[in-house]
Amino acid sequence: MERRLKALRCLAFGFSVLAVGYASQAGQATNEPSRNLDRLKPGDSIWITLRGDAPSLPPMPFESRLSQSGHIMSLFNISIELASLSPEEAASRIRDAYVPRYFRSLEVELSKAWPMQFFFVDGESKGPSRQIWTPGMRLTDAIRVTGGLPPTADPTHVEIRYPGGATQTCSLVDATNSPDKNPKISPGATILVHAKELSPWDRPRRTP
Repeated sequence: MERRLKALRCLAFGFSVLAVGYASQAGQATNEPSRNLDRLKPGDSIWITLRGDAPSLPPMPFESRLSQSGHIMSLFNISIELASLSPEEAASRIRDAYVPRYFRSLEVELSKAWPMQFFFVDGESKGPSRQIWTPGMRLTDAIRVTGGLPPTADPTHVEIRYPGGATQTCSLVDATNSPDKNPKISPGATILVHAKELSPWDRPRRTP
């Protein structure tokens, strides 16, 4: 009787080990495709944003496409292989291709192409309108797309209205001088630029 109980216990332990091993393999198989979906492959379209202290950098995010060999042709006609990398790894590789050979410092943001989304600029702007949103876009980028601000605008009083009701008031002057004060713009956001408050001397006078 004891031998039979020992045999049953050993059999149950064996089944439990097999079950754990199968679950582990199943989990790996389930997670592997999700990791592969994030990897870049030939033919993928990506958006790249470059920020640094060099005037030669593109002022806005630009789109690029991986060739059949998995490369992109970037600034200064440099070919960079990005196939099989995650967006974070690809951004790091692009940075390594330029720093320190071409730039002292460089911030790189990269993402796969997305369905077209928009943001809005209203108020005292040279081009109040709906504009195409790009990943990594910040306040200064959004204002630059619309052509900048007219003399009647107050650059210290800019309001960002996010989808969902949240608002943020900031200064374009501070955003230009300090990256920490240059907020990101989300899809669907509205940027409202307020007008300057005119002094009594600047206000138009009524003619009798």
